[in-house]
Amino acid sequence: MTRLNPKRRLIEIYGLDAGKFLQNMISNNIPSEGPGSGVFSGFFLPQGRILCDAFIYSIAHNSVWRKSRSISENKNYQAFFIECDVRSVENLLNHLKHYKLRSRVSLELVDNDEWSIWSSWGIDEKNDCKIKESIGCYDYRAPGMGRRDILPYNIKPTFELDEVPLENYRIKRYLLGVPEGPDDIFENKAFPIESCLDYMGGINFYKGCYIGQELTTRIYHAGVVRKRIVPISFYNPNDSPPSILKYIPSLKFYFPVQATNIVREDSTEKNVGKFCSGIGNIGLGLMRLDSVFNQSEQHKYIIHHTDQDNNNHIIGVKAFHPWWWSEKHINP
Repeated sequence: MTRLNPKRRLIEIYGLDAGKFLQNMISNNIPSEGPGSGVFSGFFLPQGRILCDAFIYSIAHNSVWRKSRSISENKNYQAFFIECDVRSVENLLNHLKHYKLRSRVSLELVDNDEWSIWSSWGIDEKNDCKIKESIGCYDYRAPGMGRRDILPYNIKPTFELDEVPLENYRIKRYLLGVPEGPDDIFENKAFPIESCLDYMGGINFYKGCYIGQELTTRIYHAGVVRKRIVPISFYNPNDSPPSILKYIPSLKFYFPVQATNIVREDSTEKNVGKFCSGIGNIGLGLMRLDSVFNQSEQHKYIIHHTDQDNNNHIIGVKAFHPWWWSEKHINP
């Protein structure tokens, strides 16, 4: 398990109209009231591009939170935590305030020392955390992502797990093909389906109107998606591409800036994708799906970039589809 607070932040929203307001803002249905209730979702711009990805948690049942806001238990308030990347939180808060209008809601940025955000994996789902005060949910973006818990800052989850560095969480995400935050999901530019929010359960295509719904629904029903974020492995271009996706701690590469082109290593230098982020020898890339599923052995993919000292770097890239994608996913 790992504490995510260095990279994640909370916004709280509460009031008589909190549920209705939030339902009109996110791509999923709001979580039900009560302990252990949360959902993964997205906040979109009107043009259908992603402002940020987020988790939404129900919190009105939690006595610690109610006491901190002087809200009595018999007061009929809906309340939620919104968890997002720390670099997206100000833009998201301004986005929410822009659409608040006359809604009876309060929006506040939660102090860093109030609550801690935890990701725990390698646990049995039978370890149900729907105890009276719990805030959190299972992370269903991909099998094996575990669960998320929001706890008072000085408290850790009770699972019998060792606390590990944050990079372990990143490695797990990359191996499972789970993009998160602006490093992977290009802020204000990325499309939800290309960013796999649909595969990760972040979009409900049967709910009513919400901001950015029209284009997202149109793309979904058209059934034509040419690019998606997938795991990628980096290697020395003089070697053969790896046959399996595996993290090798001893392999390290000098990565380019985000959105650097991934191209075919031939005279055409055809663009097949864009680099998102990486650690060691693995990462994520926004790749053309035909380059993932129909890559011929004679075609290698590379990233060619220059560092601050004008040194040239060439990195071999092999794309993989996540093992948990269904037959429907791998035959778009």
